[in-house]
Amino acid sequence: MLNLNEIPVSETSNEPLPLIPDGTIVRGVLMFEGGDHVKPEFSQSARFFKKSQNTSAEWMPIAMTIVGGEYDRRKVWQNIFVHGDAIDEKTGVSKARLIGLNTIRDIVNSAHGLDANDMSPEAQAKRQINGVEDLQGMEVCFVVGIEKSNDPQYKDKNRVKSFLPANSPSFIPPNSSGGALGAPTAAPMPPKVQQAMNAQMPPATAQNASNAGITPAWAKS
Repeated sequence: MLNLNEIPVSETSNEPLPLIPDGTIVRGVLMFEGGDHVKPEFSQSARFFKKSQNTSAEWMPIAMTIVGGEYDRRKVWQNIFVHGDAIDEKTGVSKARLIGLNTIRDIVNSAHGLDANDMSPEAQAKRQINGVEDLQGMEVCFVVGIEKSNDPQYKDKNRVKSFLPANSPSFIPPNSSGGALGAPTAAPMPPKVQQAMNAQMPPATAQNASNAGITPAWAKS
């Protein structure tokens, strides 16, 4: 029997870590955070998906573990939505699915160091994956954001804002100087780059819904 009663309580064990500043760029390893069902068009066997009990929303919860730099081993979570109530008028496809597929493409581009516009045979081959399970363990470059809480019972928290391809001015390549596993020290995103990325992104709630299965507002209308 392992008796833990005599172990002294750490004075800092319950203190929350300060938030990583909004716009910080880091490298990290992607891991799935579990799910309860399979979505065949994304994977034939992996139970990485969750469903809302109130809407048609479906998503993949992921956790990014930062490697190297000031925030080494810190985790940042996100939900990648792959289905929702709102339908894109041009394609007739769920808006959530379109955004989710673009996010998955961004992850693959970042992991392989691909230019987002590179359509060479080599780049196209790297973008053909067996299923989302191929994303497990990929090391990518991403931007950290802050999700503001509207409920006083809960605090603001860090979320993944976006994944950066190799052609991004702020892309951190693998094996850069400084930090464990070759990841460089995290650096704030330049203001101009931040503004350009915000203009291209869907509303912040697009991928920031909670694990409770709350459907983002953009996916409802």
